[in-house]
Amino acid sequence: MRKGIPNASTRMVTTGLPVLVASGLLYVLPLAARPFLSDAEYATWALGAVVLSITLVFDFGATPYVLAAEGAGSLDRARFVRATVLAVLGSLAPGLVLALLWLPYSAGKDLALTGPAGSAFLLSVAAGGALRSAALVATGLMLVRGELRRRTVAVLSQALLQATVVVALLALGAGVWALPLGGVIAGAAMCLYAFRPFPRWERAALDDVHFGDFLRARLGTTTLSLSLTQLDRWVVGALVPVGLLARYDLAARLAGLPRLVVIALSGVLAADAAVNRTDRQQLSRIYRAALRACGAVVVVLGLATVTAGLLVHQLSGRSLDPALLTLLVVAFSLHALTAVGTQMMSGIGVPAVEYLYLVPCCALVVAIWTAAWFTGSHTLAVAAAPTGFAVTSVVFLIWMGRRASAGRWARRTPAPSALVPEREVPHGR
Repeated sequence: MRKGIPNASTRMVTTGLPVLVASGLLYVLPLAARPFLSDAEYATWALGAVVLSITLVFDFGATPYVLAAEGAGSLDRARFVRATVLAVLGSLAPGLVLALLWLPYSAGKDLALTGPAGSAFLLSVAAGGALRSAALVATGLMLVRGELRRRTVAVLSQALLQATVVVALLALGAGVWALPLGGVIAGAAMCLYAFRPFPRWERAALDDVHFGDFLRARLGTTTLSLSLTQLDRWVVGALVPVGLLARYDLAARLAGLPRLVVIALSGVLAADAAVNRTDRQQLSRIYRAALRACGAVVVVLGLATVTAGLLVHQLSGRSLDPALLTLLVVAFSLHALTAVGTQMMSGIGVPAVEYLYLVPCCALVVAIWTAAWFTGSHTLAVAAAPTGFAVTSVVFLIWMGRRASAGRWARRTPAPSALVPEREVPHGR
Protein backbone atom coordinates (compact mmCIF):
# COMPACT_ATOMS: atom_id res chain seq x y z
CA MET A 1 0.00 0.00 0.00
CA ARG A 2 1.41 3.38 -0.86
CA LYS A 3 1.69 6.19 1.61
CA GLY A 4 -0.66 9.10 1.40
CA ILE A 5 -4.43 8.95 1.43
CA PRO A 6 -5.78 11.12 -1.37
CA ASN A 7 -9.42 10.97 -0.32
CA ALA A 8 -10.24 9.85 3.21
CA SER A 9 -14.00 9.95 2.65
CA THR A 10 -13.88 7.73 -0.43
CA ARG A 11 -11.51 5.30 1.24
CA MET A 12 -13.68 5.01 4.36
CA VAL A 13 -16.77 4.36 2.26
CA THR A 14 -15.17 1.78 -0.04
CA THR A 15 -13.62 -0.16 2.85
CA GLY A 16 -16.38 0.38 5.40
CA LEU A 17 -19.42 -0.30 3.23
CA PRO A 18 -18.84 -4.09 2.92
CA VAL A 19 -18.44 -4.35 6.70
CA LEU A 20 -21.53 -2.23 7.25
CA VAL A 21 -23.64 -4.33 4.89
CA ALA A 22 -22.41 -7.59 6.41
CA SER A 23 -22.92 -6.34 9.98
CA GLY A 24 -26.39 -5.05 9.15
CA LEU A 25 -27.39 -8.36 7.60
CA LEU A 26 -26.19 -10.34 10.61
CA TYR A 27 -27.78 -7.78 12.96
CA VAL A 28 -31.28 -8.38 11.57
CA LEU A 29 -30.79 -12.10 10.92
CA PRO A 30 -32.07 -13.21 14.37
CA LEU A 31 -35.41 -11.55 13.58
CA ALA A 32 -35.88 -13.92 10.63
CA ALA A 33 -36.29 -16.82 13.06
CA ARG A 34 -39.43 -15.47 14.73
CA PRO A 35 -41.96 -16.99 12.29
CA PHE A 36 -40.33 -20.43 12.62
CA LEU A 37 -39.96 -20.67 16.41
CA SER A 38 -42.21 -20.85 19.45
CA ASP A 39 -41.84 -18.33 22.28
CA ALA A 40 -39.62 -20.69 24.27
CA GLU A 41 -37.47 -21.44 21.23
CA TYR A 42 -37.15 -17.80 20.28
CA ALA A 43 -36.13 -16.83 23.82
CA THR A 44 -33.36 -19.44 23.62
CA TRP A 45 -32.43 -18.24 20.13
CA ALA A 46 -32.22 -14.60 21.29
CA LEU A 47 -29.90 -15.51 24.17
CA GLY A 48 -27.72 -17.46 21.75
CA ALA A 49 -27.58 -14.46 19.40
CA VAL A 50 -26.29 -12.34 22.30
CA VAL A 51 -23.54 -14.90 22.91
CA LEU A 52 -22.59 -14.73 19.23
CA SER A 53 -22.31 -10.93 19.38
CA ILE A 54 -20.12 -11.08 22.48
CA THR A 55 -17.77 -13.72 21.06
CA LEU A 56 -17.11 -11.54 18.02
CA VAL A 57 -15.98 -8.66 20.27
CA PHE A 58 -13.56 -10.56 22.51
CA ASP A 59 -10.72 -11.31 20.11
CA PHE A 60 -7.98 -10.38 22.61
CA GLY A 61 -6.95 -7.51 20.33
CA ALA A 62 -5.66 -9.80 17.59
CA THR A 63 -7.01 -7.87 14.59
CA PRO A 64 -5.79 -4.39 15.61
CA TYR A 65 -2.44 -5.93 16.55
CA VAL A 66 -2.05 -7.45 13.07
CA LEU A 67 -2.89 -4.08 11.49
CA ALA A 68 -0.33 -2.21 13.58
CA ALA A 69 2.40 -4.87 13.36
CA GLU A 70 2.11 -5.25 9.58
CA GLY A 71 2.27 -1.48 9.16
CA ALA A 72 5.39 -1.38 11.33
CA GLY A 73 7.03 -4.20 9.41
CA SER A 74 7.25 -6.46 12.47
CA LEU A 75 4.64 -9.06 11.54
CA ASP A 76 5.92 -12.50 10.59
CA ARG A 77 4.37 -15.95 10.21
CA ALA A 78 4.80 -16.94 13.85
CA ARG A 79 3.23 -13.74 15.17
CA PHE A 80 0.37 -13.94 12.71
CA VAL A 81 -0.40 -17.53 13.74
CA ARG A 82 -0.21 -16.62 17.41
CA ALA A 83 -2.58 -13.70 16.92
CA THR A 84 -5.05 -15.93 15.07
CA VAL A 85 -4.96 -18.58 17.79
CA LEU A 86 -5.50 -15.98 20.49
CA ALA A 87 -8.41 -14.52 18.53
CA VAL A 88 -10.04 -17.96 18.56
CA LEU A 89 -9.38 -18.42 22.29
CA GLY A 90 -10.70 -14.93 23.00
CA SER A 91 -13.96 -15.71 21.23
CA LEU A 92 -14.37 -19.09 22.93
CA ALA A 93 -13.71 -17.76 26.44
CA PRO A 94 -16.97 -15.84 26.96
CA GLY A 95 -18.88 -18.67 25.27
CA LEU A 96 -17.46 -21.14 27.77
CA VAL A 97 -18.29 -18.90 30.73
CA LEU A 98 -21.85 -18.32 29.55
CA ALA A 99 -22.30 -22.03 28.81
CA LEU A 100 -21.39 -22.83 32.42
CA LEU A 101 -23.70 -20.10 33.72
CA TRP A 102 -26.49 -21.54 31.58
CA LEU A 103 -26.82 -24.55 33.89
CA PRO A 104 -28.18 -22.58 36.88
CA TYR A 105 -29.67 -19.82 34.73
CA SER A 106 -31.94 -22.11 32.69
CA ALA A 107 -33.18 -24.14 35.64
CA GLY A 108 -36.93 -23.82 35.96
CA LYS A 109 -37.26 -21.42 33.00
CA ASP A 110 -39.48 -21.91 29.97
CA LEU A 111 -36.66 -22.31 27.46
CA ALA A 112 -36.28 -24.72 24.57
CA LEU A 113 -32.93 -26.03 25.79
CA THR A 114 -32.05 -26.33 29.46
CA GLY A 115 -29.14 -27.89 31.32
CA PRO A 116 -26.30 -29.52 29.33
CA ALA A 117 -28.21 -29.34 26.04
CA GLY A 118 -28.39 -25.55 26.34
CA SER A 119 -24.70 -25.37 27.25
CA ALA A 120 -23.83 -27.39 24.16
CA PHE A 121 -25.95 -25.00 22.11
CA LEU A 122 -24.07 -21.95 23.43
CA LEU A 123 -20.69 -23.60 22.91
CA SER A 124 -21.66 -24.33 19.30
CA VAL A 125 -22.65 -20.69 18.84
CA ALA A 126 -19.28 -19.61 20.28
CA ALA A 127 -17.48 -22.00 17.90
CA GLY A 128 -19.06 -20.26 14.91
CA GLY A 129 -18.02 -16.90 16.31
CA ALA A 130 -14.48 -18.15 16.89
CA LEU A 131 -14.13 -19.26 13.28
CA ARG A 132 -15.29 -15.86 12.06
CA SER A 133 -12.91 -14.11 14.46
CA ALA A 134 -10.00 -16.12 13.07
CA ALA A 135 -10.93 -15.15 9.52
CA LEU A 136 -11.28 -11.50 10.52
CA VAL A 137 -7.62 -11.49 11.55
CA ALA A 138 -6.77 -12.46 7.98
CA THR A 139 -9.10 -9.82 6.53
CA GLY A 140 -7.35 -7.23 8.71
CA LEU A 141 -4.09 -8.20 7.05
CA MET A 142 -5.79 -7.86 3.65
CA LEU A 143 -6.88 -4.35 4.60
CA VAL A 144 -3.44 -3.08 5.52
CA ARG A 145 -1.91 -4.75 2.43
CA GLY A 146 -4.48 -3.13 0.15
CA GLU A 147 -6.19 -6.37 -0.91
CA LEU A 148 -9.57 -4.67 -0.73
CA ARG A 149 -11.42 -6.76 -3.30
CA ARG A 150 -10.44 -10.01 -1.61
CA ARG A 151 -11.44 -8.58 1.78
CA THR A 152 -14.82 -7.48 0.44
CA VAL A 153 -15.50 -10.93 -0.98
CA ALA A 154 -14.58 -12.58 2.33
CA VAL A 155 -16.72 -10.30 4.51
CA LEU A 156 -19.83 -10.19 2.31
CA SER A 157 -19.73 -13.88 1.33
CA GLN A 158 -19.59 -14.95 4.98
CA ALA A 159 -22.63 -12.87 5.90
CA LEU A 160 -24.64 -13.96 2.87
CA LEU A 161 -23.75 -17.63 3.37
CA GLN A 162 -24.62 -17.52 7.06
CA ALA A 163 -27.98 -15.85 6.37
CA THR A 164 -28.80 -18.34 3.61
CA VAL A 165 -27.86 -21.40 5.67
CA VAL A 166 -29.72 -20.20 8.77
CA VAL A 167 -32.94 -19.43 6.92
CA ALA A 168 -32.75 -22.70 4.97
CA LEU A 169 -32.23 -24.72 8.16
CA LEU A 170 -35.10 -22.91 9.86
CA ALA A 171 -37.36 -23.76 6.93
CA LEU A 172 -36.26 -27.41 7.19
CA GLY A 173 -37.21 -27.51 10.86
CA ALA A 174 -33.78 -27.32 12.52
CA GLY A 175 -35.14 -24.96 15.17
CA VAL A 176 -32.70 -23.10 17.40
CA TRP A 177 -29.81 -25.22 16.14
CA ALA A 178 -29.96 -23.33 12.85
CA LEU A 179 -28.11 -20.47 14.57
CA PRO A 180 -24.89 -22.31 15.54
CA LEU A 181 -24.92 -24.50 12.42
CA GLY A 182 -25.14 -21.44 10.17
CA GLY A 183 -22.34 -19.74 12.08
CA VAL A 184 -20.02 -22.76 11.97
CA ILE A 185 -20.59 -23.47 8.26
CA ALA A 186 -20.17 -19.84 7.19
CA GLY A 187 -17.21 -19.31 9.53
CA ALA A 188 -15.41 -22.39 8.22
CA ALA A 189 -15.99 -21.31 4.63
CA MET A 190 -14.66 -17.83 5.41
CA CYS A 191 -11.52 -19.34 6.97
CA LEU A 192 -10.90 -21.52 3.94
CA TYR A 193 -11.11 -18.50 1.67
CA ALA A 194 -9.19 -16.09 3.91
CA PHE A 195 -6.25 -18.43 4.61
CA ARG A 196 -5.80 -19.86 1.12
CA PRO A 197 -3.18 -19.06 0.11
CA PHE A 198 -1.57 -18.54 3.47
CA PRO A 199 -0.16 -14.98 3.81
CA ARG A 200 3.52 -14.44 2.98
CA TRP A 201 6.10 -12.18 4.54
CA GLU A 202 8.99 -11.11 2.33
CA ARG A 203 10.62 -8.40 4.41
CA ALA A 204 12.58 -8.29 7.64
CA ALA A 205 11.12 -6.86 10.82
CA LEU A 206 11.76 -3.10 10.99
CA ASP A 207 9.97 -2.12 14.17
CA ASP A 208 8.42 -3.95 17.07
CA VAL A 209 4.78 -3.88 18.13
CA HIS A 210 3.93 -5.84 21.27
CA PHE A 211 0.85 -8.02 21.31
CA GLY A 212 0.61 -7.70 25.09
CA ASP A 213 -0.26 -4.02 24.69
CA PHE A 214 -3.23 -4.91 22.52
CA LEU A 215 -4.31 -7.83 24.71
CA ARG A 216 -4.42 -5.74 27.89
CA ALA A 217 -6.07 -2.80 26.17
CA ARG A 218 -8.70 -4.91 24.39
CA LEU A 219 -9.78 -6.79 27.49
CA GLY A 220 -10.18 -3.65 29.57
CA THR A 221 -11.71 -1.31 27.02
CA THR A 222 -14.10 -3.94 25.67
CA THR A 223 -15.32 -4.76 29.16
CA LEU A 224 -15.87 -1.09 30.02
CA SER A 225 -17.53 -0.37 26.68
CA LEU A 226 -19.93 -3.31 26.91
CA SER A 227 -20.80 -2.30 30.47
CA LEU A 228 -21.84 1.14 29.25
CA THR A 229 -23.55 0.17 25.99
CA GLN A 230 -25.16 -3.18 26.86
CA LEU A 231 -25.41 -3.71 30.62
CA ASP A 232 -26.84 -0.21 31.10
CA ARG A 233 -30.28 -1.73 30.43
CA TRP A 234 -29.90 -3.97 33.46
CA VAL A 235 -29.03 -1.03 35.72
CA VAL A 236 -31.72 1.25 34.32
CA GLY A 237 -34.25 -1.58 34.63
CA ALA A 238 -33.51 -1.76 38.35
CA LEU A 239 -34.10 1.97 38.79
CA VAL A 240 -37.11 2.78 36.60
CA PRO A 241 -40.52 1.25 35.78
CA VAL A 242 -40.80 -1.33 33.01
CA GLY A 243 -42.53 1.11 30.66
CA LEU A 244 -39.70 3.64 30.89
CA LEU A 245 -37.11 0.89 30.42
CA ALA A 246 -38.85 -0.15 27.20
CA ARG A 247 -38.76 3.44 25.91
CA TYR A 248 -35.11 3.76 26.93
CA ASP A 249 -34.15 0.53 25.15
CA LEU A 250 -35.96 1.54 21.95
CA ALA A 251 -34.41 5.02 21.98
CA ALA A 252 -30.92 3.61 22.67
CA ARG A 253 -31.16 1.14 19.78
CA LEU A 254 -32.26 3.84 17.34
CA ALA A 255 -29.68 6.33 18.60
CA GLY A 256 -26.90 3.77 18.21
CA LEU A 257 -27.34 3.48 14.44
CA PRO A 258 -25.13 6.50 13.52
CA ARG A 259 -22.44 5.13 15.82
CA LEU A 260 -22.52 1.73 14.14
CA VAL A 261 -22.08 3.36 10.74
CA VAL A 262 -19.13 5.50 11.85
CA ILE A 263 -17.38 2.57 13.53
CA ALA A 264 -17.69 0.54 10.32
CA LEU A 265 -16.43 3.41 8.17
CA SER A 266 -13.50 4.26 10.44
CA GLY A 267 -12.05 0.74 10.53
CA VAL A 268 -9.66 1.50 7.66
CA LEU A 269 -8.05 4.33 9.64
CA ALA A 270 -6.05 1.85 11.72
CA ALA A 271 -4.46 0.51 8.54
CA ASP A 272 -3.86 3.99 7.12
CA ALA A 273 -2.23 5.12 10.36
CA ALA A 274 -0.08 1.99 10.47
CA VAL A 275 1.45 2.54 7.03
CA ASN A 276 1.95 6.27 7.69
CA ARG A 277 3.19 5.89 11.27
CA THR A 278 6.46 7.77 10.65
CA ASP A 279 4.84 10.72 8.86
CA ARG A 280 3.22 12.86 11.58
CA GLN A 281 1.96 15.52 9.22
CA GLN A 282 0.26 12.89 7.08
CA LEU A 283 -1.30 11.34 10.17
CA SER A 284 -2.73 14.72 11.12
CA ARG A 285 -4.11 15.26 7.61
CA ILE A 286 -5.77 11.86 7.65
CA TYR A 287 -7.27 12.57 11.08
CA ARG A 288 -8.74 15.93 10.10
CA ALA A 289 -10.18 14.64 6.82
CA ALA A 290 -11.67 11.55 8.49
CA LEU A 291 -13.12 13.58 11.37
CA ARG A 292 -14.84 15.96 8.93
CA ALA A 293 -16.27 13.04 6.96
CA CYS A 294 -17.50 11.20 10.05
CA GLY A 295 -18.86 14.45 11.47
CA ALA A 296 -20.98 14.91 8.35
CA VAL A 297 -22.19 11.31 8.64
CA VAL A 298 -23.33 11.64 12.26
CA VAL A 299 -25.07 14.96 11.59
CA VAL A 300 -27.04 13.57 8.65
CA LEU A 301 -27.83 10.24 10.28
CA GLY A 302 -28.52 11.87 13.64
CA LEU A 303 -31.09 14.24 12.14
CA ALA A 304 -32.65 11.35 10.22
CA THR A 305 -32.84 9.25 13.39
CA VAL A 306 -34.49 12.00 15.42
CA THR A 307 -36.94 12.70 12.59
CA ALA A 308 -37.81 9.01 12.35
CA GLY A 309 -38.22 8.90 16.12
CA LEU A 310 -40.64 11.81 16.07
CA LEU A 311 -42.64 10.03 13.38
CA VAL A 312 -42.73 6.84 15.45
CA HIS A 313 -43.82 8.88 18.48
CA GLN A 314 -46.69 10.42 16.53
CA LEU A 315 -47.85 7.09 15.13
CA SER A 316 -47.49 4.98 18.25
CA GLY A 317 -48.25 7.37 21.08
CA ARG A 318 -45.92 7.12 24.07
CA SER A 319 -43.80 4.21 22.87
CA LEU A 320 -40.85 6.56 22.27
CA ASP A 321 -39.63 9.63 24.15
CA PRO A 322 -38.39 12.26 21.63
CA ALA A 323 -36.39 14.17 24.25
CA LEU A 324 -34.62 11.03 25.44
CA LEU A 325 -33.96 9.97 21.85
CA THR A 326 -32.43 13.36 21.04
CA LEU A 327 -30.17 13.20 24.11
CA LEU A 328 -29.00 9.71 23.21
CA VAL A 329 -28.40 10.62 19.56
CA VAL A 330 -26.21 13.59 20.54
CA ALA A 331 -24.26 11.55 23.11
CA PHE A 332 -23.75 8.50 20.90
CA SER A 333 -22.79 10.67 17.93
CA LEU A 334 -20.07 12.37 19.98
CA HIS A 335 -18.91 8.97 21.16
CA ALA A 336 -18.83 7.76 17.54
CA LEU A 337 -16.44 10.54 16.56
CA THR A 338 -13.88 9.32 19.10
CA ALA A 339 -13.47 6.22 16.92
CA VAL A 340 -11.46 8.31 14.42
CA GLY A 341 -8.74 9.00 16.97
CA THR A 342 -8.80 5.64 18.72
CA GLN A 343 -8.54 3.71 15.45
CA MET A 344 -5.56 5.77 14.34
CA MET A 345 -3.80 5.57 17.70
CA SER A 346 -4.30 1.80 17.65
CA GLY A 347 -2.73 1.73 14.18
CA ILE A 348 0.47 3.38 15.44
CA GLY A 349 0.72 1.07 18.44
CA VAL A 350 -1.26 2.88 21.18
CA PRO A 351 -4.35 0.66 21.57
CA ALA A 352 -5.18 1.66 25.16
CA VAL A 353 -5.94 5.30 24.35
CA GLU A 354 -9.67 4.57 24.82
CA TYR A 355 -9.03 4.41 28.56
CA LEU A 356 -8.66 8.20 28.47
CA TYR A 357 -12.41 8.61 28.17
CA LEU A 358 -13.83 5.19 29.13
CA VAL A 359 -12.46 5.25 32.69
CA PRO A 360 -13.80 8.72 33.58
CA CYS A 361 -16.98 7.96 31.63
CA CYS A 362 -17.66 4.89 33.75
CA ALA A 363 -16.92 6.84 36.92
CA LEU A 364 -19.30 9.64 35.93
CA VAL A 365 -22.09 7.26 34.87
CA VAL A 366 -21.83 5.23 38.08
CA ALA A 367 -21.94 8.45 40.12
CA ILE A 368 -25.13 9.57 38.36
CA TRP A 369 -26.71 6.13 38.75
CA THR A 370 -25.85 6.24 42.46
CA ALA A 371 -27.51 9.63 42.76
CA ALA A 372 -30.56 8.26 40.94
CA TRP A 373 -30.71 5.34 43.38
CA PHE A 374 -30.66 7.57 46.46
CA THR A 375 -33.00 10.25 45.09
CA GLY A 376 -35.36 7.95 43.20
CA SER A 377 -34.99 10.14 40.10
CA HIS A 378 -35.96 8.34 36.92
CA THR A 379 -34.57 11.22 34.87
CA LEU A 380 -31.09 10.77 36.33
CA ALA A 381 -31.27 7.02 35.74
CA VAL A 382 -31.91 7.30 31.99
CA ALA A 383 -29.66 10.35 31.53
CA ALA A 384 -26.58 8.78 33.19
CA ALA A 385 -25.06 6.92 30.23
CA PRO A 386 -25.66 9.63 27.58
CA THR A 387 -24.33 12.32 29.93
CA GLY A 388 -21.16 10.34 30.61
CA PHE A 389 -20.56 9.69 26.92
CA ALA A 390 -21.21 13.31 25.92
CA VAL A 391 -18.96 14.93 28.52
CA THR A 392 -15.95 12.61 28.26
CA SER A 393 -16.16 12.31 24.47
CA VAL A 394 -16.03 16.09 24.07
CA VAL A 395 -12.95 16.28 26.32
CA PHE A 396 -11.26 13.47 24.36
CA LEU A 397 -12.08 15.09 21.01
CA ILE A 398 -10.59 18.40 22.18
CA TRP A 399 -7.43 16.66 23.39
CA MET A 400 -7.12 14.60 20.21
CA GLY A 401 -7.71 17.64 18.01
CA ARG A 402 -4.97 19.61 19.73
CA ARG A 403 -2.45 16.81 19.40
CA ALA A 404 -3.31 16.25 15.75
CA SER A 405 -3.00 19.96 15.00
CA ALA A 406 0.44 20.03 16.62
CA GLY A 407 1.49 16.77 14.95
CA ARG A 408 2.14 15.13 18.31
CA TRP A 409 1.53 11.42 17.77
CA ALA A 410 2.85 9.07 20.46
CA ARG A 411 3.43 5.32 20.36
CA ARG A 412 3.35 4.70 24.09
CA THR A 413 0.10 4.62 26.00
CA PRO A 414 -0.55 7.31 28.62
CA ALA A 415 -1.82 6.47 32.05
CA PRO A 416 -5.58 5.89 31.88
CA SER A 417 -6.40 7.74 35.08
CA ALA A 418 -6.65 11.28 33.77
CA LEU A 419 -8.00 13.30 30.89
CA VAL A 420 -5.02 15.69 30.80
CA PRO A 421 -2.56 13.51 28.87
CA GLU A 422 -0.30 16.33 27.65
CA ARG A 423 1.73 15.81 30.81
CA GLU A 424 1.85 12.03 30.40
CA VAL A 425 2.26 11.23 26.70
CA PRO A 426 5.80 11.70 25.38
CA HIS A 427 6.23 13.59 22.12
CA GLY A 428 7.29 11.52 19.17
CA ARG A 429 7.70 7.81 18.68
